[in-house]
Formats: sequence, structure tokens, C-alpha cells
Amino acid sequence: MKRFNLLEEHIEQVRLEMYRAYQDNPHGKEVLELSQSLDRLLNELDRRRSPVTRERKEKRKAKLAIK
Repeated sequence: MKRFNLLEEHIEQVRLEMYRAYQDNPHGKEVLELSQSLDRLLNELDRRRSPVTRERKEKRKAKLAIK
């Protein structure tokens, strides 16, 4: 759970940076870079929350327990 909180905090930091960059220069390169970074972070959060990911982890744990 701590990892989710850290990731969510990071997402919020990048989002605020992007808003500030947009206010300074809406068409600037920094806005694009921050937006892409934010996309990656949001995809990672989505991947971690995915039931498929949890299912894979459980299968991995089961395999390790058998060995």
C-alpha cells in the first residue's frame, strides 16, 4: 500500500509541475515532457491496480511455495 501512496504522490507532483509549466508557456517543450512522464506514471498506477497483475503475483507466489 505504501508504494501506491508514493506513486500517487509522485503523480500529483508531476501534475502540479505540468500545470505550472503550462502557465509559463503552454506550447513549451517542458509541458510535453511532463505530460509524457505523467502518462507513464498513470499507466504504471493502472497496471499496479489491475486485477490481472494481482492474479499474476498470486500465481508467482504459489509457484514459489511449491518449489
